[in-house]
Amino acid sequence: MLKNIIHKKDKKTDANIYNEIARLNLAQRPKIYLFSYFTINEKSKSSAETALSFCENDEEKLAYLNNILSLIESSVHSTVNGDEMSSTSTEAEEMKFNDAVLKKFVQKLNLKQLEQFEPLKDKDIKKFYDFAGPDFTWPSTSDINERRAIYDYITDPDPRFQEGQGEEIAINRLAYRRLIETGSLDSSKGKYVHIEHGKLVGYGSELSEEEYMELIKKNPGMVYSLIEQEAVRIRFSSTANKKEWQVNMRIRKKVDRNDIAIIKNVERDDMNNIDFRLILDSGAEITVIPFFIRTKMTYDYGWNTIPTRFNGYGSNLDIFKVSIPWEISLGDGSNWTEWIETRELYCWQYKIPNNAVDCGLVGFDILNALYQIKIPGRPYIFVTQHDGMNQLQQIYNNH
Repeated sequence: MLKNIIHKKDKKTDANIYNEIARLNLAQRPKIYLFSYFTINEKSKSSAETALSFCENDEEKLAYLNNILSLIESSVHSTVNGDEMSSTSTEAEEMKFNDAVLKKFVQKLNLKQLEQFEPLKDKDIKKFYDFAGPDFTWPSTSDINERRAIYDYITDPDPRFQEGQGEEIAINRLAYRRLIETGSLDSSKGKYVHIEHGKLVGYGSELSEEEYMELIKKNPGMVYSLIEQEAVRIRFSSTANKKEWQVNMRIRKKVDRNDIAIIKNVERDDMNNIDFRLILDSGAEITVIPFFIRTKMTYDYGWNTIPTRFNGYGSNLDIFKVSIPWEISLGDGSNWTEWIETRELYCWQYKIPNNAVDCGLVGFDILNALYQIKIPGRPYIFVTQHDGMNQLQQIYNNH
């Protein structure tokens, strides 16, 4: 699918095996042998066409075809001598060929760099190869975090995804990056771009909840993103000896208030083997949570699939902003504030290399919406402005 949407292969690469054999001017006898062999071995024919696409020139193609001829002649010799025909040697050669193709594919895309997140498995490399094809190249505008995310959409999609959703997201993120790479987007037509099935659908402005839900129901893997990403800054004021104030938090989508995830002040991220802390940080301009909190929710929508540019704490990673209004509530795990609406909620990327971050931050945008009281030696107490100042006095009296 990707080969048809993201790349248009060179016609020489897609040449039929029979045309290539004829074009290379082989002698009549080896030409007939090859024609006959590929006529009755469809799987080998497909593998050979892929192999020829990796050959740099006609000399390499001839060497490859001559190698196949030697295998054919060996098989014919065994038959003439009355030996029982076996496909074992041919299958072994084909496996060796497939391994060589994948090795070259890994080298070409420098996939080994993705292992800083998690080791690559051979079966997953094959999955990605089948998706991308031998001519695939990474967009120059995609960083290593995005490349790993795209790889994972194909090889290990979220189990909550609909069938094909991971592949659709991967295709659309690649298309977005290639449009950026080639300067093909026109921001005068709209601040946002809409992409489906790897193609530009159109331009627009920020979506309402209703508009977003309509699009996501039709295609949950679509991309609707800003053309020019607004950079945010993540300041982090916790000290090395962790003199900090931690908090519990609840999150939910405004359009689905029954689907709630709770974030503890310290919580284990098993995927990344990190104990994440959720810290109150008035110096942080935004509120950001670890990705694994998203996996607690029944449905994973309401987040942009294109990362937001930022600098500061964790700036070597990607963060993702919500695409519709969410609601946040702070507390101690038992007592909670009222829900606060925000469009400024972000999450870290799914896989965190080398424990690059270990904190979620409750930033100024949320703290500024709350009355706060601090009694020496005790945690912060929060009430929303809707509760009124009289409740602050009551809380203070009770403590």
